[in-house]
Amino acid sequence: MIYKSFLEICEYLEITPYEFFEADYDPIIAKKIYNQLNDHENGAEKFYNGLKKALSKGLDCSAIICANDSSYFGVLKALKEFHKSIPEDVSVIGINDMEEIRYLDPMLTSMSIPAEDMGNLVVQLLISRIHQTHSTPVKLYIPSKLTIRDSCVVNRG
Repeated sequence: MIYKSFLEICEYLEITPYEFFEADYDPIIAKKIYNQLNDHENGAEKFYNGLKKALSKGLDCSAIICANDSSYFGVLKALKEFHKSIPEDVSVIGINDMEEIRYLDPMLTSMSIPAEDMGNLVVQLLISRIHQTHSTPVKLYIPSKLTIRDSCVVNRG
């Protein structure tokens, strides 16, 4: 099941499994994956179509994490069509903490990630690579904040 899901993710991103694992080392592949996952114009539609397909095949889950807050619009619509209630049946969490999601019903629980700080760190890393002072892969840990709102319950048990 995990392997099948991984292949489906690669198919969705229009990359090979090899490209997925090379993304840390190849900026072109990493950018392709980033663009696919952060396509805000089509994010809601992609999540809507994907979730609708999964629900029609019997998906039964207790939580969904959206790739970005824009995707919540598609998740909201698909879950309503399948008579699933948020958060009673499914908790939903987004990423970005967009202002618009605070006006939806239910309001989306969202993870706020400091994009400016992320950009500054990436630029510093890029400059160090250009000057060849740093060449090994690194992991950057950036503090984030989870704002719990109406779309999420803490414990279903």
